[in-house]
Amino acid sequence: MLFGTSKHRYVYGHQPVANEAVVSVDQSAPSKKRQPSSIDVHVGKHLRARLVLANLSQSDLAKAADVTFQQIQKYEHGTNRMSAGQIYTFAKLLACTPNDFFDGYE
Repeated sequence: MLFGTSKHRYVYGHQPVANEAVVSVDQSAPSKKRQPSSIDVHVGKHLRARLVLANLSQSDLAKAADVTFQQIQKYEHGTNRMSAGQIYTFAKLLACTPNDFFDGYE
């Protein structure tokens, strides 16, 4: 029984058909984690500072922004990037401007 595209044909239970490339993936290789960029860390620190100033918890902001508190933690650490829309939403909820998250970054 043959299956696959004309470029990649395989015989069920056997090696690839002659003259076909075999691609192997080393699943034991450690995954490379992306290091947060300096701007992501900077914006995250400003998000945390604004939370403290507003006397809100991560859960409070998460609920208001319709995300999980774990996502807020990732934003604060720079692990996940905030979209422009997310920055705008947080600025409105925290009574500041989106530019306030970037203050002091050069």
